[in-house]
Amino acid sequence: MRQISVILPVYNVEAYLDTAIRSVCDQTFTDWEMLLVDDGSTDGSGQICDRWAKADERIQVIRKANGGVSTARNAGLDAASGVYVFFLDPDDYLHPQTFEILLRLAEAHDAQIAIGFTRGTDRRDYAEPEMPQYTVRTASGKQVQEYLYANDETTARFFGYNPTAVIGRLFARSLFRAIRFDPDARMAEDLTITPYLLDAARTVVSTDRRLYYVYHRPGSLTRKALHQEKAENLTKTVCRMYIDRLAFYRSRKDEGYARLLRMTYSIAFFDLLEKCNQFRAFPVCNRLLRRTMRVILRGMRRDRAADLSHLLRYRFLAAFPFVFSLVSRKKSA
Repeated sequence: MRQISVILPVYNVEAYLDTAIRSVCDQTFTDWEMLLVDDGSTDGSGQICDRWAKADERIQVIRKANGGVSTARNAGLDAASGVYVFFLDPDDYLHPQTFEILLRLAEAHDAQIAIGFTRGTDRRDYAEPEMPQYTVRTASGKQVQEYLYANDETTARFFGYNPTAVIGRLFARSLFRAIRFDPDARMAEDLTITPYLLDAARTVVSTDRRLYYVYHRPGSLTRKALHQEKAENLTKTVCRMYIDRLAFYRSRKDEGYARLLRMTYSIAFFDLLEKCNQFRAFPVCNRLLRRTMRVILRGMRRDRAADLSHLLRYRFLAAFPFVFSLVSRKKSA
């Protein structure tokens, strides 16, 4: 059994894959296995995976029919044997001490999740100035969920870039005994799993040292303009995710979860309202978003998550979402 299982989904990324794999092979901590999940690639990515697997016995190739990043990560989880799991995207890469630093933090604080900050870059380098010291923060899994929803300086201090991401984090593999990525989610898949992983963790530790490099490549899935198929998948994923998460928090019977329930209602409503305007050109998306907002409003009333004046305001916005768009534009102007 290795200490860390690295799960790397692969789909038509031959121009970037070598850099990602090499950044794992160059780690100062060496007790790892890497699972390259070839998700039905049609370019030269499969041959690159085979070449690396032949060169290093710690690397294993898993092949499957194309199903998206969620199914690829799930296939990796099914095959993983490490004490910890680390997710790496094929167009990103790691600081050479990523595993060493995160593992040391996890063990020192008996944490089930160790978070390193990420750095967005459009150059393939490790240009990150060393700081005289780095800040380490710890919190319970429940407390970190509140940070996740706070969307303020507290969130940024604990998570850095993209708080809901699974990349750049070391997870105890035991957290995944009953948790998997939503197989139907091809976009925003992190949103469907991160809160549950945080909830399952007793302790979470983070460092503001940038250990994971997010490469902003042209044409990556999350940066392409949304066409209808992607917009519909994202809409279905987000609507399903909020309904499931609200049910999860409602099923827990203490005040901490009651706070999370109230926070989630508000965040869900305004996120869906914003998406109504973003996807105005896609009627299927708009119908599902409006239907889900009505479900959320009924839940708010039942769970007393908002007073009457707020409920009336929310109902008006749900009926006329373009008003929210106009107000938002005026505020940002």
